[in-house]
Amino acid sequence: MQKCEFYASLVSYVVIVVCIVGVVFAFSHSSSYFRFGPNSDFTLAGVAIDTTEKYTWLLVAIFLLRATKTLAESYCEIPLTFMIYDDKRQAIDVATELSKRAILCTSLLYSTASSMRGLFKILITVSQFDVALADLLFGELIQYMIVHDILSTRTFTTGPLQTPLRAQTN
Repeated sequence: MQKCEFYASLVSYVVIVVCIVGVVFAFSHSSSYFRFGPNSDFTLAGVAIDTTEKYTWLLVAIFLLRATKTLAESYCEIPLTFMIYDDKRQAIDVATELSKRAILCTSLLYSTASSMRGLFKILITVSQFDVALADLLFGELIQYMIVHDILSTRTFTTGPLQTPLRAQTN
């Protein structure tokens, strides 16, 4: 993909999202969803979030959940997926990788934790806009840090790339 196409698609994506959010804000005049901070009628899973202290603890919990989710997706899910679903791998060396039982247990624990976090994510998303926005921003911040860490180990060049994919398309 050329740089121009990449940036054009990214900008169009951001413009569409901003337009959708703008339309939602324009038509939601009296909704309790678009309040910010603690409120007397703000409840999450039956807990009233009516003080600054409760609201702060909620944001800390959201940050920790988002951090663990993003870290697990980046460093656990991808290797686990390749160990399980890669058809080209017929043998797994248990001396350097996980045993069959460890893969099964890890996969089950990861799936269960992910499902429970997904349930909490639904509660967060439908509770109040600022909480959903905080969840999104925390996730993007952590993802940026992970990608920055991964890319810091790579070398970038200014010449043409000679990858197998590029060679096939020329």
